[in-house]
Amino acid sequence: MIRNLDSIARRLPSSLASLLKKFNGKPVLTRPEHYFHRDPQNRYFACDLDAHCYQYFTRKAVATGLQSAGLIDLGYGYVVEARKEHELPEVIICACELLKISEAKAQWFPPRDP
Repeated sequence: MIRNLDSIARRLPSSLASLLKKFNGKPVLTRPEHYFHRDPQNRYFACDLDAHCYQYFTRKAVATGLQSAGLIDLGYGYVVEARKEHELPEVIICACELLKISEAKAQWFPPRDP
């Protein structure tokens, strides 16, 4: 969910702003485009999304949105989807907030050993 959409919508291309307004806060299913990994030293758990599996329109929208990443305050969470009645309620396993992402300030991940 983009938390500051109202303040940044006028700076974005109109086509991107309208898409973001339409789909902001809506759940996104990633299967089968995702892969789960655990670090051999058990330092982290990762979910990789293979963007090449998405349709052209989706990839183009994401690429356009990444150009404006420095303006966006993004909050999101991962939910484990329930398939059967006994698995309910669904559980959120992770939540985070990304504020004004800057490629210039990016750090290596996983952290490099000194």
